[in-house]
Amino acid sequence: LRHSEKGELSALKVYDRINKISKSDWSFYEPDAMKFAQIQIIGKWVAIPCNGSVALIDRRTGELKKGRIILPGRQIFRIAALGSNSILIHAESELIAYDFNSMRPLWKVEFKSGITSFHTSDKYVWVGTWEGGVAVLDSRNGSILNRYLHKSKGVHVVDFGRRTLCVGLDGTVSAMFDTREIYRNRSREPYLAMFAEMSHLDQLICGTSDGSIEALDINSGLRKWKVEAGAQVISLSSSKDAISVILADGRVANLSAADGAVLWSLRFNGQPPELVVSVQGAVVTAGDNKISLHRLGDGAILKEFQTAGRIAAMTNEDKMIIIRLENGLINAFNINN
Repeated sequence: LRHSEKGELSALKVYDRINKISKSDWSFYEPDAMKFAQIQIIGKWVAIPCNGSVALIDRRTGELKKGRIILPGRQIFRIAALGSNSILIHAESELIAYDFNSMRPLWKVEFKSGITSFHTSDKYVWVGTWEGGVAVLDSRNGSILNRYLHKSKGVHVVDFGRRTLCVGLDGTVSAMFDTREIYRNRSREPYLAMFAEMSHLDQLICGTSDGSIEALDINSGLRKWKVEAGAQVISLSSSKDAISVILADGRVANLSAADGAVLWSLRFNGQPPELVVSVQGAVVTAGDNKISLHRLGDGAILKEFQTAGRIAAMTNEDKMIIIRLENGLINAFNINN
């Protein structure tokens, strides 16, 4: 329908309708947005992974950057900043660096076993793979500086500044300082691929496959505290002093970052929210075609924003919430409005 004149007019009607219903700061329609990919804020831009391309939208106005990065036929999963003038794209089994201004490729590296996660700095790129390997790349040219086998399938790398935590699905936790490993520990329980970093407390929050939430000390990899959630964790986020979680049984809870004590818990009737982010002084949940703004102290709902479709991804910076709907609409909300 997008390729017909009639379909184009229909898309314009949807674009107008979402503005009226949601009262968002801005809306953008991207029909080729990848259904399961995450949106990413990179400086002044919002990066949208699409089927075969990357769209860059001004996060203040919602205007599309002229030109886009084209990767014909490729599925794009994640995008990140690489220094001040480049971006790094995870496209299927490859990492590809592009110059941000010219949109030209700088280098690429393939990991045939598949990439679980990566993070970047000015000097290095850390990569976790499904086979259990961890690699450190030179961010300037993509050359591999170090590679080792973590002995755990599905290793996820988490950014803590110059220290990188590598968490395997079997519970193995290791840490790297720049390019070298400094410790490795094995936990009793396997972990879900769901983490929230709290660098100011030197701890990593993990949702485990047995329905519990744990805090790991990043200096040793050992457990600081553990609480039983009673249901599988489906979304996890952290703020300065608290951890926000959504559980599979329909509850939204806020936990103390110091010891995991439950600060408040709400149960939703009907379809529970599926995504949560923590913003300044509030907790934001998304689900059931709406966004809910919860008071940090007791979870009371302060505001609700209706959307014209199911929410597939959500991110935030400061007090700006940006969502992507399954139908290709991207919306920005300022929680103060």
